[in-house]
Amino acid sequence: MATDGLPTGDLVAVGVFTLLALVIRAHGIGTTNLWLDEANSWLLTTYSVHDMLANLRHSPASPLYFLLLKLWTLVWVDSTAALRSLSLIASLPLIPVAYVIGRYSIGRGGGLIAAALIALSPLQLYFAQEARVYMLATLLSAVATAAYLRWRDQLVRRLAGDVARPHPDRSLVLYTLAAVASLYTLPLVGLLYLGLALDALLVIGRAGSAGGQGDVRRVLARRWVLAHVAMAVACLPFVLALDAGAAVNSQAWRGPMGIAGAAHNFLEFFLASIHGLYFYPWDLYPAIQEAWGRAIVTRLVVVFPLTIVALVTALAYPPKRVAHGPARVLYWALLLPLLAGAVVSIKHELSLTRYLLYVSPYFFLLLGAGIVSAPRWIGIAVCAVIVSSSIYGLAQYPTVKSRDSDYRPTAALLADSTRPSDAVVVQPPEAGVQLAYYLRGKTVPLWGMSAGAAPDSALRQASGLRTWIALDYRSRWYSTPPDSLAKEIPGVVVSDRRVGSGDDRVRIVEVDNATPNPSVRGLSDSTVTCCDARATIGQRRAPEP
Repeated sequence: MATDGLPTGDLVAVGVFTLLALVIRAHGIGTTNLWLDEANSWLLTTYSVHDMLANLRHSPASPLYFLLLKLWTLVWVDSTAALRSLSLIASLPLIPVAYVIGRYSIGRGGGLIAAALIALSPLQLYFAQEARVYMLATLLSAVATAAYLRWRDQLVRRLAGDVARPHPDRSLVLYTLAAVASLYTLPLVGLLYLGLALDALLVIGRAGSAGGQGDVRRVLARRWVLAHVAMAVACLPFVLALDAGAAVNSQAWRGPMGIAGAAHNFLEFFLASIHGLYFYPWDLYPAIQEAWGRAIVTRLVVVFPLTIVALVTALAYPPKRVAHGPARVLYWALLLPLLAGAVVSIKHELSLTRYLLYVSPYFFLLLGAGIVSAPRWIGIAVCAVIVSSSIYGLAQYPTVKSRDSDYRPTAALLADSTRPSDAVVVQPPEAGVQLAYYLRGKTVPLWGMSAGAAPDSALRQASGLRTWIALDYRSRWYSTPPDSLAKEIPGVVVSDRRVGSGDDRVRIVEVDNATPNPSVRGLSDSTVTCCDARATIGQRRAPEP
C-alpha cells in the first residue's frame, strides 16, 4: 500500500472533517447533567495524587486519564463543560489518525470516508462529551495501530530486500509508547495488541529466509519481542499496585447477559456506531403500543432497516488482499476484542459500545473500504444511507436533556432550602456523588443510605432537626406511595415531591425529626455513612475501567 506523501486535497479534507467534528462536539457540551460515572471522575480529581492512586488500586481502572483530568481541572476549573472538554480534545486527532491508518491499510479513498464517518458519528459525539476514559483510550490505541502499520509496511519492504526504506525502529518506539499510554488509560485495550501481535507473527513467519533475508527477519523479530517486553516492564508498576481481589469484587454487580443478550450486545455495537446511543430501534413494538407517530415511523421503520442494509452491503465488499495485506489488521483489531467482549458479557455484563469504543475506528475504516470497493452506484447509495442515518442520530442527540438521574434541580432546591442544622440522606449512596458535585462549595452534610435499606435507621442516625431524603429510580422506595413511605419514617413528612422533569426526576422527602412518628418502631438493618459534599457518599462500586 503506497503511503509516501499526503496529497494536499486529502489534508484539506481531513482538516475540514476535524473542524466539523469540533463544531458538532463543542455545541452543548455542558448542557446535560453529569451522570454517575462522570461524577466519580470529578470526585477523583478532588483527591491528592496519593489518595487517587490508592483509590484506583481497588478497581480495574487505570490512572492516566484521571491524572490528566486532575491537571486539566487545575487549569480550567471543574465545570461540567471543562470536565468533558478533555475527551473532546482527545476526540479530534482521532480523525486524522484514522485517515493515516486507512492510508496504510486500505488506501486514501477508504481512509477519507472513514474520517468523515467518524466526524459525523453520534457515538463519537456522545463519548467526546463524556468525562470518562474511553475517548482518550481510543485515540492512544489508534496512534499505536498507525505506528504498527507503518512498522509493518517497513518490515515487509525490508524483508523483500528494500534496504532503502526507513528503518522500522522509530515506528516501533512510537508503537510501544502509545501502547503503554493506552494501557495506563484502559487495560481492555490489551485485546487490540493481542490482535496486532498475531498479525506480526503471521507476517514474520510467512517471510522466508531465501535471498539472504533470514538474518534480517531474526533481527526484526527480536526487536518486536523486545518492544513487548518493554511494554510489560512499563506496565508492571500498575499490575503490582493493583489489589486484584478488591478489583474483582468491585465488578461483582455485573450480572450475566446470557447468550441472547450477548448477541444483542454484539450487534448493537455496529448499529450504535452509526445512529448513536439515543436511537434504540429494538424498542419499535413498545413504542408503537404507546403512540404511532411520524417520528416513530421515520426512525424505526425507515432509518433502521435502511441502515442495516447499508452496513451489510458495505461489509460485503472487503478490501483487496485481506488474507495477507495490511487490511487484515483492521479485522484483527475489530473482531478479536468484540468477540472476546461478547463472550465475557454472557456471564458478566459488559457494554461493548462503551468499553470497546476503541475498536470503532476500524469498523468505520472497513465501511470506507467497502464503499470504495463496491460498484460506484452501490457505493454512493450506501454512503448516502450511512451518512443520513448518522445525521439523523446527531439530530436526535439534543432531544435528550439528561443522562441518568438529574440532580441539578435537587441541588438547587437543597441549596436554597436547607438550614445549618439540616441533613440530607441519599439512596442509593453512590448517587450522592452526583449530588455532591452540584453542591460543591456548600456545607450541606450528606449521608448515604445503603441500597434497599429502610429510611428509619438513616433518619435516626443522621444529625439534624430536619432531614431531606433524596431517592432516585434505583432506590427501592422511589415508587412507594407517599402514605406507605410516611409510615417508614421516624418523623413527620412535611413535603414529598419529585423534582425535575421526565424519567430523570429525583424524589425529595422533607422530614421534621423533632416530631416523632408513632407508627415507626425500632430500627431497621441499614448502613449509613456520613461525609461532606466533597467526599464519596456511602459504599459505591469502585471506579469502572
